[in-house]
Amino acid sequence: MKNFLRANKIRSVPGAISIPSQSAFVRLAKVPAVAPNKLHQIVLYETQQQVPFPIRDVVWDYQVFSREKHNLHVLIAAVKKDFVLSVLRLGEECGVLVEFIDISTLALFNCLRYFYRDLRQTVILDVGAKTTNIIAVHDDYFWTRSLPVGGEDINDVLSRRLNIDRNAAEEQKLQHGRALVLYYGKESAASPQEQKVAEAVTGVLTDITNEIVKTLNFYKAQENVDIDFKKMLITGGLSRIPQVERFFENSLNIPAEKIDYLNLLNFHPKADIQCSEYLGPAIGSTLRGYDRGILRVNLIPLPQQRLLDFRKKRPYWAALWLISLAGAAIALVLCGNVASLHRQHLTGLQSLIATYEANKQAVMQVDAEIAQYRQKLKKYITATKIRFTAVSVFEMMTRALPEQVWIQRLSVDVASGRVGLEGVCRRDVDAIALFQRNLKEQPLVAAVNIERVGKTAEDTIGFSFMVVLAGDNTL
Repeated sequence: MKNFLRANKIRSVPGAISIPSQSAFVRLAKVPAVAPNKLHQIVLYETQQQVPFPIRDVVWDYQVFSREKHNLHVLIAAVKKDFVLSVLRLGEECGVLVEFIDISTLALFNCLRYFYRDLRQTVILDVGAKTTNIIAVHDDYFWTRSLPVGGEDINDVLSRRLNIDRNAAEEQKLQHGRALVLYYGKESAASPQEQKVAEAVTGVLTDITNEIVKTLNFYKAQENVDIDFKKMLITGGLSRIPQVERFFENSLNIPAEKIDYLNLLNFHPKADIQCSEYLGPAIGSTLRGYDRGILRVNLIPLPQQRLLDFRKKRPYWAALWLISLAGAAIALVLCGNVASLHRQHLTGLQSLIATYEANKQAVMQVDAEIAQYRQKLKKYITATKIRFTAVSVFEMMTRALPEQVWIQRLSVDVASGRVGLEGVCRRDVDAIALFQRNLKEQPLVAAVNIERVGKTAEDTIGFSFMVVLAGDNTL
């Protein structure tokens, strides 16, 4: 990552990190439906009871997943704080500004939930090198488990039986794993070598199958429901073995299919994408970055999260500070000029008043001069109001601006009471709608009209508003 960013002359880039499920604690707990201000304490107590570490040593977050009449299903995620800090340091060394830390199982769920839409009565099987992750999805509930068994266990068995090293065992697994279905059915493999490979592969897959059965039975007993699972989605490195889905379908009597991420997304024809079976968590984290994921727990520690929020808004605070400073300086200069003018006019008036009785014409001339100075003073007051109104508009924009929205151009016409602004959003139009609502709630604003919303060349969403100020803020 560091070399890639350096080669493309990128100093810093926003990103996300998905940590392995076996390094995290994930539970969907049922808690009483209480007021939002009391929910945090209840979830904290539940987390302390379930997480096998002192709460001060972990980073945890929660999210309400679904609701019943009197209960809430709350997703709880936790991970050791030392592990999270080491991951954040790694991202900082690579030049990645980590916006959120996810868990691979939850990121995979976001990915499949986005593309498959309906995951009810579905078993998701992610078989990796060392770990197999199971996600059992019910109507409004899901349950996860990580098993310490994976593709490397097949390599260990092959290495012992064939007396070969682990790299050769990996090649044998990929080349002759096709014999799996033949071995599992009525026929044997074509050769003794393929037969040994089939036996090794089938043995490990049988262990995984047994654990899946135990997991599903435990889940049904815990929830006291009889679930008829409709399908199984298979992903991970072991899904590369030909016809592995038929093995699980025959063993578990659940229709199974492999997940082909290359068919879910549009790639450039010349793109060389290898090991696409590992793309699920990465796609899920990307979708979440664009506000398309339903699971949104964030395992970044609170101090780092506050620092991240400050860094995002630092340019706007700096701009606001400079504008305020400039406005204060202008106001001081104007006040000084007005005071100086008043002193000069007072001296002139005193001289004229002294000769008033002697010359009535002179008094009329003084009256005319006073009227001229009053007109000039009105102009100065008008100019001061324009500048202070502009400062108020910038302060209002800062309060209403969501984190996902950036303003690129701002024009203020105090005389007509209109403010034109243009900006972009890196996520979706919901953030733009939120910005519009926030502006409408400001006391300075009478109306907010959307003039344009659309995609830009940089694959962001551009927009332009015309803000009409309230009558008291126009000239």
